[in-house]
Amino acid sequence: MLIENEILKLINFENQINLSYIDNWIKKNSVIYSDILSNSKCHPLKFNYCNSNKRDGNCLFLNIYTSLEKHLEELKAYTIREELIKNEIEKYEICKSNDFELKKWLKSNLENGLQIYLEFDFNNKNKIIQEFNFFTGKHKNHKPKYLRIMVNNENTFENLHLFSKIFIELFFEQKLLLNEYEKWKKEVGYEED
Repeated sequence: MLIENEILKLINFENQINLSYIDNWIKKNSVIYSDILSNSKCHPLKFNYCNSNKRDGNCLFLNIYTSLEKHLEELKAYTIREELIKNEIEKYEICKSNDFELKKWLKSNLENGLQIYLEFDFNNKNKIIQEFNFFTGKHKNHKPKYLRIMVNNENTFENLHLFSKIFIELFFEQKLLLNEYEKWKKEVGYEED
């Protein structure tokens, strides 16, 4: 019953859950996870792909826990970068009205800016709201049943988003570093219309 209650906490939201909630849920349930894992009949690699007609609650819990834990791990690197970029935004605010200092700032952030530009698509709603579907078994009519958890990543990386907007404006739109911009275009094979 405890396991079912913990799973219900994840799905009984009118809106999506956020990363902070997931982080707390993972920490709170780490002992339960370890206990279930050590007593599970299911192989650790199998419970993520279990397709049993009547899926065991423990198997489902392990699947949910590992999927959400993996999602958090993937985002931790961005959380660290988020703090580093915050300092660069503060530097930008200081130098943005001085053309020489602004170009110097942009040049020092060229590698970060291009990397963030390539890694993030802040207009892509699929990256903002992520849907996790977990197979729970099959109905009597043999159609599969799924449990769905929606994770809202919105506002998670505000500094990266702001930095990306600043970088795109200065590098791609204003072309403040024209030589570097032309070199980048050549390297990636980009052709303007």
